[in-house]
Amino acid sequence: MNRFSIILPLFSRENHTYRFLEFLNENKPQFDIVLADGLDEGLPDRLKTQFSELNLKSISYKQSKKFLDFYNMIYQAISIVDTEYVMLVDNDDFIIQSSLNSLIDFLDNNQDYCSAGFEIAQFQIDNFSSKTYGSKTSFSRRYYYKREDEPYRDIKQNLQEVFLNFQPNFYNVFRTNSLKLVWKELCELNFSDLTIAEFYIMLRILSLGRQKTFLHSTHYLRQSGTGISENYNFFDALIDNNVPEDIRLLEKKINHIFNLNSDKSISDAYKKYLRVFLASRINSNNPLVNKLKSRIRNLGILVNLNSKIKEFQFARRFLNNKNLLKDSLKLEIFKIKKFLAK
Repeated sequence: MNRFSIILPLFSRENHTYRFLEFLNENKPQFDIVLADGLDEGLPDRLKTQFSELNLKSISYKQSKKFLDFYNMIYQAISIVDTEYVMLVDNDDFIIQSSLNSLIDFLDNNQDYCSAGFEIAQFQIDNFSSKTYGSKTSFSRRYYYKREDEPYRDIKQNLQEVFLNFQPNFYNVFRTNSLKLVWKELCELNFSDLTIAEFYIMLRILSLGRQKTFLHSTHYLRQSGTGISENYNFFDALIDNNVPEDIRLLEKKINHIFNLNSDKSISDAYKKYLRVFLASRINSNNPLVNKLKSRIRNLGILVNLNSKIKEFQFARRFLNNKNLLKDSLKLEIFKIKKFLAK
């Protein structure tokens, strides 16, 4: 019996879904896959027919209420998981199976941890296009990680660090019961902004057990140029969603869980996070300056040079270190690169 499941939302990018499952089908994974469909009721059945050798399950949940139906869909997907461990996966990404096995071994031998992951890396196809395949694929780091073990002894400091030194746990391997509880609460809280929901997952998991992040290797590759989150506009979200109310609701709930009463550590840290986040996104009032910046960013020579530098840094950090997973990681990345070139 499999001990690990992944949840794969199918709301968009159907071509990427086929690519993801096709690659898994070629490499015979030993885990269950739950297809969480929010758009096309017939798609899961077509996928089950085409990829009959994979252990596919599915749930369908029509999404009409933003974002409550999405929270409910993921919660119901986790609810039908019957394995000890689970992780969320986007259909435009890839997973490194040898690294996942290592994370499961770690959680097996460390019962006080409820979540574990390596660093998340990224890949891009043909200069950050949204293609499913292409002739030129390169890999690079995605985030800058600082914390290996959480929570700290000082929980208030740890709650602030989540904002001040952002590093995601969304794609970690979790104990199924822990992640199910967090998503059940997300359904109840119904944040209007998905970034606040992700912050809630980071903060809430620290009350359920320890969390480990292994540095200098990766278990998850995100494709640049395809994600909705990459186009997130905070200024639009202020009007379209209710970000200030969301962060106050998050702080109230987390403070209650950690018995911090009226402490303002979270809102103060979020304000500091916003100052840094917004500073890099505010354009000059001069349209000529903005136009020049845009042209420089899109200059082919600079894009290619930047890509080469980042791939060199990726190789040095992940593939040339003395990590025991180095050889299997190299092999899997080589397979992915070859697969994407067809």
